[in-house]
Amino acid sequence: MSPFVALLLVQSPDPLTLLAGDWTSLESVETPTGKKTLRLKGKNRWVFKGKLLEVHEEYSVDGDPDKGENHILLRAIDGGKIAAWWYVPTLTEPLVFDGTIEETGMTLTRKDGKMRIVYKWDGPKAYDAKLQMRRSVDDPWADRTVARYTKS
Repeated sequence: MSPFVALLLVQSPDPLTLLAGDWTSLESVETPTGKKTLRLKGKNRWVFKGKLLEVHEEYSVDGDPDKGENHILLRAIDGGKIAAWWYVPTLTEPLVFDGTIEETGMTLTRKDGKMRIVYKWDGPKAYDAKLQMRRSVDDPWADRTVARYTKS
């Protein structure tokens, strides 16, 4: 990890500061029909400064005329803990995650233990993220989406 990111996290009163702002990503997605490329634009805004971050993402998948969107709320909790609620248009309830944030990144794991998102910080203007899934809590994690985010 870069010294800048460590300094940013140490000096910052809130651990989600790195994620605030506008982001773009190019993502490789595993689908039942093979790998696809997803292009995403995100706007991450504070609801409550330092405590609750709203992530609004719009995306398109190459070859698919439909657009998609995600809406995620990230809540910083004392002691390096994170809670998250991921809202998607096709579900009536959000996907609920608990996690941890540290100098090198953040990991969010869904309550049922079958999905997680692993973030790795790469300076103040980039990070990598992997959405991983498994059939049962005894199975190994498999990458579903691999993404590189850059700050706009």
